[in-house]
Amino acid sequence: MARKKEIDVTKLNYILYARKSTEDKGSQEHSIDDQIKDCKALAKREGLHIRKIVREEKSAKAPNNRPAFNEMLEEIKAGRYDGIIAWHPDRLSRNSLEAGIIMDLFDKEIIKDMKFPFCRFENDSSGKLMLNILFALAKQYSEHIAEGVLRANDNRLPEGKSSGAPKWGYNRNLNGFYEPDDNFDLVRKGWEMKLDGKGNKEILKFWLQSGMEKKTKITRKNKKQRIIKPNINTPTKVFEDSFYYGVLVQAEQEVDLRLVVNDFKPMVTEEEYNQVQAIIAANPHGKTGKTSKKNRATFYPLRSMVRCGVCGSVMYPGASKSRNGERYLYYRCDNKHCAREARSVRAKVIFDEIYRALDSLSFSEREYKIYSKRIEKLSDEELIRLRTERRSLQGRHSNISANISRITNEVLPNLQESNKKAREIEQNKLAGLETDLVEIEERLKVLDDKIDRAKEVIVSKDEFLNLLKSLPQQMRNSSVAEKDAIARICILNLKIDNEKRPHFLWKEPFATLLEGKEFTVGARYET
Repeated sequence: MARKKEIDVTKLNYILYARKSTEDKGSQEHSIDDQIKDCKALAKREGLHIRKIVREEKSAKAPNNRPAFNEMLEEIKAGRYDGIIAWHPDRLSRNSLEAGIIMDLFDKEIIKDMKFPFCRFENDSSGKLMLNILFALAKQYSEHIAEGVLRANDNRLPEGKSSGAPKWGYNRNLNGFYEPDDNFDLVRKGWEMKLDGKGNKEILKFWLQSGMEKKTKITRKNKKQRIIKPNINTPTKVFEDSFYYGVLVQAEQEVDLRLVVNDFKPMVTEEEYNQVQAIIAANPHGKTGKTSKKNRATFYPLRSMVRCGVCGSVMYPGASKSRNGERYLYYRCDNKHCAREARSVRAKVIFDEIYRALDSLSFSEREYKIYSKRIEKLSDEELIRLRTERRSLQGRHSNISANISRITNEVLPNLQESNKKAREIEQNKLAGLETDLVEIEERLKVLDDKIDRAKEVIVSKDEFLNLLKSLPQQMRNSSVAEKDAIARICILNLKIDNEKRPHFLWKEPFATLLEGKEFTVGARYET
């Protein structure tokens, strides 16, 4: 048996890590200052050298959520520090991934020692076992808290109560139910402007000029009340939210407030909400331009989907007449530097090729199995994409949180009370950042829902068969708008080569089904 390697801890350089997150129960957990005080007392008793102190106010229940923790590990790997002092192992991690990283670094002797004031730890096999157990208990405690919160939210939602930031135009009463606030009429006016065809920027300008704002609650973490004003993203969030006509969606559930809350006051009718969704679909960015009313009303299918196969530019749609007076739709490359010979191609050429491709779809047990395996693989790829996007959002969340902390703790305290203009600028900046933070948290909830549903994309064999049989004829018989919608379901994008031949990049399951198919014109699939 290998003997335990003796280490002179008085010659090691330690980094002190102190953490407290919003999930910690106030007075039941030591504050960061108290943790640092206890750790320093330990270092003094045992003659340890603390070279750096790291403070962090982040939850440790999920990995990759703590920039200061990650930076600490990188500095230890670089050899700048030898050991860690923390108040308790649960300050270091409450998730399996980061607990495993710590133990791996410890096994490799990159982390040479760890010390905890009220948790004795020996650098041997028994000590490592104890540390693993404490990490596991911390993870279980964190999951227990999360389950309790979710259970509470799930139980409250059917009653018409919800958690999170209140909606614009509403607040929650003492019983937890939504009721109109001082902004209700202003937000309602925004809906009316949207129905009249006004753009998001114009609506946002109206809200800001009218003084629309809301105040945050004073909590144990946020000692001061903040003023939040609408930003460029607010109109989009408001106009896409079904809550405003009465359907509250949250935590993978939805409830019709009109049925469960006696005095709930919807801001718009369901019909008005649906009208706005149609307006958004036609103009997703909510912009207003200087084009004529006639041009704005014209709908062109496959807009932004058709690209020039020679230069890669988007080919713009337009309408024209042939010599015999027949009207037709075409797509044209307007890039002056493109070497393309025929600048335009008729839409009929593109749609005929789509029809032919869909007609060729045939169904068999073998193809269904191929499709299922392909979709399962793609669902795994989709999970990776969603988790990558989630990490990106978490990074933005951390960055915004750091800016909020900097303005709150450094910038505002150092500004003179007499400098009202500078204080107002920083306070408005702070309000905008806090709004962005709330919106990112809502987006993270949406991503979590998508991640949970990523494995539910495979349809049954019967559904699959009916889809393939009916789709080609359904598309032929559809209106222009319906053709466009179906094409966007089937095709990611398409290119027109110099001989006016369409080359399609198909979405699943069509990409898999069209593998091996051959056409005299066009291409079945590109990678």
